[in-house]
Amino acid sequence: MRRITIELPDSLVERIERVEKISIEEFAEEKCRAHFDDARRTQVEIHNLGLSWHLDVYNAMLKKVGGHGIAPFVRQAIFDDMSRTDKGLIPPPEWKQAGRAEGKKRQKVKATPGRTSTIRHLALPMQWYERISEKHEHVGRYVKATAQLKLEKQLRKWFPVQRGLGEYISRD
Repeated sequence: MRRITIELPDSLVERIERVEKISIEEFAEEKCRAHFDDARRTQVEIHNLGLSWHLDVYNAMLKKVGGHGIAPFVRQAIFDDMSRTDKGLIPPPEWKQAGRAEGKKRQKVKATPGRTSTIRHLALPMQWYERISEKHEHVGRYVKATAQLKLEKQLRKWFPVQRGLGEYISRD
């Protein structure tokens, strides 16, 4: 067993005890013990990536698969590409989508003035991340290029190649 000590402002402690109707010690113990009960946390160990997508590519994915479909689309593209050479990969996880209701689709993303990209986060299984990082110095570039190539193949349309992706996307 390990004993932990944390410092919290008295106002926060009093508020938690008032709302939860248990002591702060019991609350902390309950939260720590229940942390991994959520199957999404223990099903697959993950690594979160922040990716800067070119707006044309991101908006095309948004139009093709919808807001909740982008992450599964990208993960499937990576799995398809990696499974050609790597054996024993875990299949793409089917995580519950969080965030916006499906009925409220965002049709187009606009960039901050002076920018041509948008930053979005993607969760990858840790096994995939480790295998990609063994082969490629820039994991994010590989992920974006793989998704862009799959999108271009499906739509039969080329999109601008973002700086740094040239080694993955050749236009010969």
